[in-house]
This record gives sequence, C-alpha cells and structure tokens, in this order.
Amino acid sequence: MHDRRSDERVARVIRELEPTGGAIELLDGEWRLVWISDELKRLLGTSDEDQLGFGKHILERYQLPAWRQMVTDESAAAAFARNIPYVAHGTSGGVEGLREFADEEILPILGEVDPSPVPPLWAFDMDVLMDGSARRVWCYSARLHDEAGELVGIARIYTAGLPAHLLALVARGDEVLFERMAQVAEPRRRATAVLFADLDSSGPLSRRLAGAAYFQLIAAISGAIDDAVIEREGIVGKHAGDGATAFFLAEQLGSESAAARAALETACELPEVVANTVEQLRDADLPIDTADCRLNVGVHWGASLFIGQLTTSGRLEVTALGDEVNECARIEQSATEGQVLASKAIVERLAEDDAYALRLAPEKLAYRTIAELPGADEKASRDAGAIAVVDLAEARRQGAATRSPEGYE
Repeated sequence: MHDRRSDERVARVIRELEPTGGAIELLDGEWRLVWISDELKRLLGTSDEDQLGFGKHILERYQLPAWRQMVTDESAAAAFARNIPYVAHGTSGGVEGLREFADEEILPILGEVDPSPVPPLWAFDMDVLMDGSARRVWCYSARLHDEAGELVGIARIYTAGLPAHLLALVARGDEVLFERMAQVAEPRRRATAVLFADLDSSGPLSRRLAGAAYFQLIAAISGAIDDAVIEREGIVGKHAGDGATAFFLAEQLGSESAAARAALETACELPEVVANTVEQLRDADLPIDTADCRLNVGVHWGASLFIGQLTTSGRLEVTALGDEVNECARIEQSATEGQVLASKAIVERLAEDDAYALRLAPEKLAYRTIAELPGADEKASRDAGAIAVVDLAEARRQGAATRSPEGYE
C-alpha cells in the first residue's frame, strides 16, 4: 500500500500535531493507520510499525496485542459499538468489506451493524490498563478535509479522562521533573545521592504562628527547595510536614561524581534559598525572621538503593528503599542550627574536578561519627552512630584555605 505520509496534505497535518506531545493517531479515509505520535508509541510500549499496524485497517489494527492489551474487554466492546457504524460507512464494501478484517469474535456482531456517515467530530471513553489498574481515557475523533473539501483522513486524540480543572493541577508541576520521574518508572537498584532537609526547631515556630501563616511559610519553603533540587537535575522525593527529600541519580547525571556534586551543591545552596524565601515573606508582613527558619540538611550516598515510582490512587512519587536512606535521615536529624552534614561516603565519590568546584579538599578533611555529634539523639546513635560525617560549610572554608585562591571564582 502507498505510504500516505508522503501525501503533502497528510504531512502537513502530522507537522501540526507532532510537536504537541499528545497521544495521537492519524487514519486515512479508508480507516487505515497512517501515523502515530511518539507519545502514543511510548504508551503502547513499542515503536515497531508492524506491531502497531501501520497501513492496516483500524478493525484489524485493534486486534493486535499492542493495542488490545491496553483496553479492558468491556470498554473495548463499548468503543467498538460506538465506532463501527462510522467505520462500516467509510470502508469499501461497507459491512461486507469489514468481514475481511474481522476475527471470529467480531464476525457475528457485524450482521447487526447499521452503517452511519462519519460525523465531523465525536468522542468516546475507554478504560485503559496502566500498571494493572484501569484508567478512563477519552478519544476525540475528527474528520480532516483539504481546501477543496476532499477527505484527507481522521485524527484521533487520546487524553486523560479528567475534568479540565483537575488537569490544570497536574500542569502546575514541572515537566522536566516529571520526565525524570518517568525514567525511573521501573523500580530497580540505582546508585544515588540522597538529601534530607528539615527546619530546625520548627515546633516552637508552628506554635507561635497562626495556622494559616505557618502553612504559607511551609508551602513557600517547600516550593523553593523543590525548585533548587530540580535546577540541579535531582528528583524531588516526598514531603512530610516541614521536611523534604531528594535523589540525584548517577544514571541521570552521567556519573557517580556528578550525582554527588549535584546533591552537595544543592545542600550548600538550600540554607540561602530558605533564607531568601523567608525574607520575602517577612517583607509581605509575615511575622518571621531568618533566624527562626534555619534549615538542617543531611547528604549521603547509596550505592545500590532500590528506587522507582510509587503510584497509587492518591499519589505519584519516586521513593528509595535501603539502609542508606534511613542513615541519611539520621544524619539530617543530627544536624543543628542550620548545619549541612555530608557523609564521608558521598564526599569520597567526588572526582578531583568536582571536589575542586565545590571548594573541597577531601584529602584534608577530618570526619566525626554521628555518635560523636552533640545533636545526635539515642535513635541516631543507634541506627547510624558509626557513619562518618563532616560539616559541609566548615569543610568548604577549610578547602578554600588549603587550595590556591585563583582556582575559585
């Protein structure tokens, strides 16, 4: 069959649709598949044109595994009933012509089909299987005509079955972050830098401020922390109260040293980020001061943490499981008065140029164990007492003093 994508009218439609990032397919006037967007290929799990059914009639195409396994039986039957009158009208030979493409399950149903002209626009919903659960998806279908009124084909756009005001909530998220999260949809072991952050002595602050003011503060700080993590190519983890977590994956940043550097740079930056946020709120008459909102930060290295998406009906997040995650939490809990504590494990992941960029001289550092820190409680000493850490601000001052100053800008 002639490849309709070479038809300039079809090519023009494809050029308009391709940049949108939508899940879209294009059929010709005979209901044969002409084109599928890259995003729809991703959802179907293949780019193989034979598996996708390029050039095949839509009735034949929908019987292929790549398509059939995506839709529940019940909604597939409903979608068939909604579309088959139009398909029969637009297929050469009508209902009899469809018999060429139908399997044994569909053949008996074709005798009940009453062909109907294809409308300018119509929509139907389907239950699509994602991660073992069914999710409603809408398909909007529209006839396409050229300037002379000749039928060029049919465009079908698949979109989430959510009202616009709920989709707007999703759209508020950062697209780059979502893409990073999509890259770790499949849980497996990954080398990762881990960051934990929490406000120092937030209990008295929460009691002093009105509930609305404290919520405004935490929302602003959380947003600022997330922005800093995203800027350094990290993945935002879950927020619990006034705490935050983040992951910097070696596979996404290019190397273990690059991931360690990104996490440490973020950790160094966060206290100032929070201070600037608090100053803006204070200028807006919130009764707070930067001294009230010091951020404690802990950074650690996980050589083989189990990392992946955690997706439920109530949330979508990336999480990590492993001893090092718990150890990082204890490192952060042992920091006091706005300290940034980094473990020996993460500092020693740095290549020389990355250490230099951070103003660190790893070979000159002297570490202390968690158990030796004045801020370590019984739980931290028990769970991570032997972990060696360094105060990152002090380590950077020491590194700047022991290296030639012209290297630092």
